[in-house]
Amino acid sequence: MPIVALVLTTQFIVNSLSMKALLKNHKVTVVDCIQ
Repeated sequence: MPIVALVLTTQFIVNSLSMKALLKNHKVTVVDCIQ
């Protein structure tokens, strides 16, 4: 079942990157609102 593990790991990495991107965009939005 290494293929399934690889797919799950890939999804986890993609989700992590997406979450970081959302947090980064959110921080930028907050800074823009403050300014």
